[in-house]
Amino acid sequence: MVSVDLFTGHVDFMKAGAALSFIRKNGEMYRVETPSLPVGILPDVEFTRTEDELGADDVIVMISDGAVIDGVEWIERIIMRWGCDKMQELADMINDEATSRRQDSHDDDITVIAMRLSAK
Repeated sequence: MVSVDLFTGHVDFMKAGAALSFIRKNGEMYRVETPSLPVGILPDVEFTRTEDELGADDVIVMISDGAVIDGVEWIERIIMRWGCDKMQELADMINDEATSRRQDSHDDDITVIAMRLSAK
């Protein structure tokens, strides 16, 4: 889960057994990875929390574990090269590429959410 304060750019990531997320900030790539068990597996599992400050044109991409079956470097390359304002197209591109990279017969869901902060 991510919470973004659109007035200040303050971002809170709360994860519990989730796949990593990505931030493209000031032209640099960052991974948001936090160790935690999935909620519901054991009693008293808590979310881990990560905070950051983002500005105009910074990008957040959140994915499900089905998207990373073939690593994450290719996802980072797509995000870093992305120059269009249409974030749905970025999410679709990552989803399509993750689907085409699937080499096994395991049919795991692939979910991609992409967002860009805007100064408008």
